[in-house]
Amino acid sequence: MSQTEKRLFLIRFLLGEQPGDRDIKIPSDERKQRQLLRSLFNMRMPAWISGDRPAEGEGLSNKYTQQY
Repeated sequence: MSQTEKRLFLIRFLLGEQPGDRDIKIPSDERKQRQLLRSLFNMRMPAWISGDRPAEGEGLSNKYTQQY
């Protein structure tokens, strides 16, 4: 999974958690996507992020953020 795919997966997952956040549009610019992801991380209480497949989401947020 590429960095772009990981970033978009995490953004979609976090936006889907809160009903009020579902109206937020995902920007096409990579820098703005990273800003949005960081904002979503900051607003969320600590909890595991899981994907459709067990290995997909497990530790994905940690792996992504360690690279930035």
